[in-house]
Order: sequence, then structure tokens, then C-alpha cells
Amino acid sequence: MPGLDATPAQILLAVEPVDRRRGIDGLSAHVQQALGDAPCAGILQTASDLFYSQCVRATEVEAIAKGANTTKMSLYKYFPSKDELVVAFLRQRDEDFTTWFVEQLEGKADNPKAKLLAIFDVIVEWLDIPEFRGCAFINAAAEFPVEGNPVH
Repeated sequence: MPGLDATPAQILLAVEPVDRRRGIDGLSAHVQQALGDAPCAGILQTASDLFYSQCVRATEVEAIAKGANTTKMSLYKYFPSKDELVVAFLRQRDEDFTTWFVEQLEGKADNPKAKLLAIFDVIVEWLDIPEFRGCAFINAAAEFPVEGNPVH
């Protein structure tokens, strides 16, 4: 948890869900280890683009493999299940969005009160991005409402 001198964004962004059954990142050790490999990164990027633009359930593994210029066999080498791939997508989305949000906030204000007010400007900018399709986490939770599912 951030200290007393933390910015509002640091406080808002400090809460991170943890699935203790799957490790700190919610991913299996196998997937965590593979994430640094270039083919794995390409698969994850393609899946991320498709999951966010088309929804998770509407995106078939075949489409991800084709978009990443790989085979389903290679995809499953890095991500043993579609659920693992979705969790990796959400983790990457969390990291990317948090980095973007904090950078935007820091660029707009330099004192706590101004940073708190700047949150609204940053959110408006986020909503105005042409590719905006809603919050990836809310979208995924709506697609996977069962609590036992790793994606939920």
C-alpha cells in the first residue's frame, strides 16, 4: 500500500487482485517464464488486440494463431489454455494502462490537488480514444461471470 505521501493515482492504482492459487500474477509458472520469449509476446499482442476489439469469447484460438503467424500447437506451447492467455492479456493490459494513466497524470499536474483534478481529464482522454471499447476488466468479468473461472 502506498505511503502517506502517495499521489491520488498511486493510491487508486495500488489495489491489485491476487489469485493465490495461481501465483502473484494469476498466471501459471510456465506462462510467467515464457512471457519473455518473442514468439510468446507476439501471440499475446495478437490475442490482446483481438480480445479487446472482438471480445474474448468471440475470438477463436485459430484466429489468434493466424494473426500471430504461428500454429495452434505453438500457441498452446506458451499458453496451455485460452484462459491462461486471457489472464496474461488482462495482466498486460493492467500494466500498460497503469503506466499510461500515471504518465498522463504526472504530465498534467505537479501537486496533489492538481493531480486529483487531472484524473478526470485523463479519464476523458481515455474515453475519447477511437479504439476505446470499455474497460477490459469489466468486459472480461461480464463474459466470465462464474467466480471459479481464472478469468473472473
